[in-house]
Amino acid sequence: MLRILREQVDALRQEELEAYRERVLGQIREIFPAQWSALGEEGAGALVDRGLGRAARHGCKSEGDVFRYVSLMLVLGPDFEEDPALPWVREILGEPEASGWQKMSALMDRAIEWVRERDAPACEHEVGHE
Repeated sequence: MLRILREQVDALRQEELEAYRERVLGQIREIFPAQWSALGEEGAGALVDRGLGRAARHGCKSEGDVFRYVSLMLVLGPDFEEDPALPWVREILGEPEASGWQKMSALMDRAIEWVRERDAPACEHEVGHE
């Protein structure tokens, strides 16, 4: 009979989590190079660690959903959940019937809309001066 010790299971889980974390870090390095440079590897690692825990609390189970959560931290700010200027975040994350995927999809859609609204006056101003 095969016997697996609890320590072995824990070690495997830790290795899996570390590989998962490294993949998310790689995605950040590739997709957000300016933020990566500003944070450095240690800062980006701390951000991902924080994002992993927070995303899990909202039902995010897939690597893609965790990456989207960390992306929102980079775009909206590391504490975007508590930002009083973003009440829609708490509304979406507080939806009890929504899955992690649904929450991240709704947040990404709304964040894109928010960025466009925020940047629109600057774009209109620049166009007006041409």
